[in-house]
Amino acid sequence: MTTPRLPSDAIVIQSTKNPWVQSVVRLHKSSVRCEKKRFLIEGENLVSEGIRCGWPLDSIVATQKWLETSADWFRELDSRTPQYLVSDQVMKVMATTESPDGILAVARFRDPHPEQSERPSLGLALDGLQDPGNLGTLLRSAVACGADSLVLGDGSVDPYNAKVLRSTAGQWFRMPPQQVSLDAWIKANRKNGSQVLAASMGGKSFWEWDLQGPTIFVLGNEGSGVSKQVLDQCDGVVSVPMKQNVESLNVAMTGTLLLYETVRQRNQLPRSQDHMGDLGLHGRC
Repeated sequence: MTTPRLPSDAIVIQSTKNPWVQSVVRLHKSSVRCEKKRFLIEGENLVSEGIRCGWPLDSIVATQKWLETSADWFRELDSRTPQYLVSDQVMKVMATTESPDGILAVARFRDPHPEQSERPSLGLALDGLQDPGNLGTLLRSAVACGADSLVLGDGSVDPYNAKVLRSTAGQWFRMPPQQVSLDAWIKANRKNGSQVLAASMGGKSFWEWDLQGPTIFVLGNEGSGVSKQVLDQCDGVVSVPMKQNVESLNVAMTGTLLLYETVRQRNQLPRSQDHMGDLGLHGRC
């Protein structure tokens, strides 16, 4: 089998001081990503998922060492995407990880995903969520449950943060989070008939809510929860039933349980049912 290699017109870069390399390094900063509307995709898994889902790329960068053991899909890349061959040292400077695996891509921001519905059947709205890992877990759960929207309010973690992308295990491209004005977004969806429920301690158990109609769950900051301003916009408060003396659950676990309870209700399955194939859930890009 032929070893995948960059085309003969690939740009070879050996210096960490190269101006283009430095422009990529600046994308480590959220403010620069926002200004340039560009972000980094790092590692074979994320780059391959981005390509498979048709995400628009500005460039692909690889080391010779990576090319010698790369997957076959690399030979099928769109030749119109500029491709760079860099030294291990340059790759280490460009990447945000301590030990990059030898491939990354510069990707463009794009318009909201077509499946990010203006009137979600099932959605998550995050108010001031800060931890990249929590966002990644919630996004993976949302995709797994067939949710059709995940939005971030002001003060939330940057959805293009490299840690966020890595924590989604490639699912980010199936539901890239949107940044919105949460007050306006909630008002618009309530007007369109969606039920908007804030997740908080002391609310009515999710077993007591009818979740079969269009529903949006609002999850708050890891420390302070949903802000009062946003809470006042919601239709009610929902909570995960727990035994006494248990303070709370991690926000990502709370959101995951709410999503799966909604799926259970809509499929009218007993709570003991655990066969994903019976839930009518399918992967998508």
